[in-house]
Amino acid sequence: MQPIEYIVPMVVTDQIAATRDFYRRHFDLKVSFDCEWYVALRSRPGAHGVFEIAFRSPRPGEACCTQGLSFGLQVKDADAELARLRSEGVTIVKDIQDNPWGDRSFVAQDPNGLGLYVFHAIEATPEFRQYAKE
Repeated sequence: MQPIEYIVPMVVTDQIAATRDFYRRHFDLKVSFDCEWYVALRSRPGAHGVFEIAFRSPRPGEACCTQGLSFGLQVKDADAELARLRSEGVTIVKDIQDNPWGDRSFVAQDPNGLGLYVFHAIEATPEFRQYAKE
């Protein structure tokens, strides 16, 4: 079992711009990634470290993460984690793939039906590099 390196709560909303602006203005969060349908906001370093929260638009045809809350779980090796979870009988709702925004990911499901977007970082395509703010 790999340790989770980072957890990002992801909230599905059709109010991406308004939500981004709200958290920036009222809670001093910094935009770390923004491509219109997905925005990640990061706290400034504090006593408990740095945290991140993400907001994404519902996207037609997706296997999960289309409403409510899901979690992004960063690990060292998503392929190894997928093999382990499959061998343990965890439901996989989206198989592993490389994504142009800079991660290799799959989606598992917890017992409550929450989507778990499990990933490790890879090089983003030139199209998506422009959206990274840090």
